[in-house]
Amino acid sequence: MYPEDNLVLIGKAIEFLPYFIFAFAEMGRHGIGVDRGRYKIDSITDQFGENDNLIFDGKDEIRRQIQIICPVWDI
Repeated sequence: MYPEDNLVLIGKAIEFLPYFIFAFAEMGRHGIGVDRGRYKIDSITDQFGENDNLIFDGKDEIRRQIQIICPVWDI
């Protein structure tokens, strides 16, 4: 079993999701921590609705279009 992490973006931060994906992928490629442990992102999914929509496929490094749902109010 592989470790799984969650990142919650709210409001205008959602617009920066591509930058988060790039930053986490680069950190894994270069290594993090004292021992420079490396990792590769398997996939990133949007868990907003009933279905988990694939946003990033790490196998092919394909980024999908993201449907951003904006609330009526501004957070």
